[in-house]
Amino acid sequence: MNHVGLSYLKPIQLLVLLWIGIVVCLGLIPGAIADSQTETLTQTTGETRTTTVSGWFTGNLQEALNHAAGRLVMVKLSAEWCTPCHQLQKEIFGPDGPGLSLLEHVVALSVDFDSAEGQKITQTYAVLGIPALLFLKSDGTEKGRVLGYENAETFLKDTQRILVEEWDKISDLRHKLTLDPNNGRIMVDLAVELLGRSRSAGDGFETEALALLRAARAGDPNNEKRIAAAAVRTEGRYYVRVRQDFRKGEEVLLGGVHTWPDSPDADGLRYWAATAIWKGGDPHRAVALMIEAVEKTPERAMAHMFVADFILQMGGDNQLALISHPQAQEKSGLGEKHAKIAVTLDPKNGWNHYLVAKFAAADGRITEAQTAMERALEIEPNTAIYRRFADRIRTSAPDPSVPQSH
Repeated sequence: MNHVGLSYLKPIQLLVLLWIGIVVCLGLIPGAIADSQTETLTQTTGETRTTTVSGWFTGNLQEALNHAAGRLVMVKLSAEWCTPCHQLQKEIFGPDGPGLSLLEHVVALSVDFDSAEGQKITQTYAVLGIPALLFLKSDGTEKGRVLGYENAETFLKDTQRILVEEWDKISDLRHKLTLDPNNGRIMVDLAVELLGRSRSAGDGFETEALALLRAARAGDPNNEKRIAAAAVRTEGRYYVRVRQDFRKGEEVLLGGVHTWPDSPDADGLRYWAATAIWKGGDPHRAVALMIEAVEKTPERAMAHMFVADFILQMGGDNQLALISHPQAQEKSGLGEKHAKIAVTLDPKNGWNHYLVAKFAAADGRITEAQTAMERALEIEPNTAIYRRFADRIRTSAPDPSVPQSH
C-alpha cells in the first residue's frame, strides 16, 4: 500500500484511523464521561424517516436499510440490564465519545435486545451475546460485527479492522487454527464467528461450528483450561438465543453443570440452563434449579448472587409471586432475600449491592435503594450501569430493566 498521503482513504477510513490515533497514541479514552443523557429518537411526519441531533435513525432495520443509499447500516444491539452495554454507551457513544463521529458516516440504529425487533435481529443474524454492533450493507448482508465490550481501545481496533482493513475474521481464525490445530480457544472463537454466519439449522456454518465446539470440549475433558465450559456455554446459548430450541439448550447446558459441578463455570452454566427451562415454559423448575446450588453450598456468595440475578432477569419478585400464586397480591421476596445474603457474604462486590437496590426500588423503597447504590458506587465508581440506575432512582423514574407486572 502506498503511504505517501491519506487522500486515498474514504472519510470513514480516516475517521477510524483518527480513533486509533487518539486512543493509542494519546490515551484519551473517555472513561469518565457521564451517560445520563439517553438516546432520543424522533421522526418526521409521513413516510420519511430522519435522525435527531443524536445521530441515531428512527425506525426498524428494514427502514434503515432502505434509507442507507450506499452507506453501511450500523445496528447497536443492547439491553438495559447488560453491564457492558452501558460501558459501551458511556465510553464510545456518550457525550464527546469517539463513536459520535461515526454516526455521521453510517445509518446508525439502536435496538433494544428484548424488543420484538431485537429478537428478530438476534435470530436473523445469530447474535450470541450483547452488546453487539453489526455493520450491514444496504442489501442486509453483513460486513462484520463487534461482539462484547472490554474497553475503548479494543473496540476501536476491532472496528478499524472491519471498516478499514476489510477484515475477514473467519479466514483469520482458520489460518490461526491451521498453525495451531489443537488450540481449543481458537476453536471456540471460530465457532462463535461461524454461528454468527449461520442462517438455518444444519447449514454448513452451523455444522462446522458445532464440530469445532465438540473438538474443543474433547481437548479439555476436565475443564482445567475452562475451554470445555466455554464450548458448552457457546453451544447452549446458541440454541437458547438464536434457534430458540430450549430443550436442546437445557440438555447441553445441564450436561456441563453435571460434568463439572465444582467448576467456577458451573454457576454460569446453571444460570443459562435455568433460562432455557424458564423460556421453555417451566418457571417453577427453573427457579428450583437455581435454588439447588445455594442448598448445596449456602456459604458461597456467588450462588446466592446468581439466584437473585436470575429472578431479577425473569421479572423480579413480583412476577415470581404471580407465577407461583396467581391469586396472591404479596411478593415472594425470594430474589431480594438471596441478594441480601450475597451482600452479607461478600460486601465488597458492587453487583450484590446493585441487586439489593433493584429489588428495593421495584418495591418502592427508594431510600433503601439509594443507600445500596451509594455503596455499589463506592466500590466500583466507574461502572456505568450503577451510575445510570442511581440517577434513575434519584428521580424515581420507572426501571425499564425489570418488566412490570399487570
